Amino acid sequence: MCDRWDIGGVSTALHPDTGQLTVFVYDGHPGGAGFAERGHAAAIDWLTATRDAIAACECLDGCPSCVQSPKCGNGNNPLHKAAAVRVLDTVLSALAAGPALAIVMGPFIQALLFGVSALNPRTITACAVSLATIAALAGAVPALRASRITPGEALRRR
Repeated sequence: MCDRWDIGGVSTALHPDTGQLTVFVYDGHPGGAGFAERGHAAAIDWLTATRDAIAACECLDGCPSCVQSPKCGNGNNPLHKAAAVRVLDTVLSALAAGPALAIVMGPFIQALLFGVSALNPRTITACAVSLATIAALAGAVPALRASRITPGEALRRR
């Protein structure tokens, strides 16, 4: 990234298309430059670094070094440093819980196989294809909805 204008973001407490709090991160260049895609791939590292930088900042309520941005469309209001750390802790915990939950649920899922070996190549392939299909649909549906909205339109809907 060369400067803060290379990547942008829009957040809203209740987005009409998702029905929930939503944060859009997008490339600042028309057609994209790959920053948002690379950010998705490095999300845990970037979120952890962001959380640590905010928590380590010596200010009390938030400053340009930790939570304020000159690009903020609402003039950095409302911003809350402690809440930002709590939100990042929650997001990072949820991201970490995914693999742990898969390990915990493994025996339960294996019990549902009714005598089919979990090591059977056909079983592994069928499970992998099923999970890949579900994951693709789970990611594609919100992505398709989000791709229909320009960042400017998202701001106007607010």
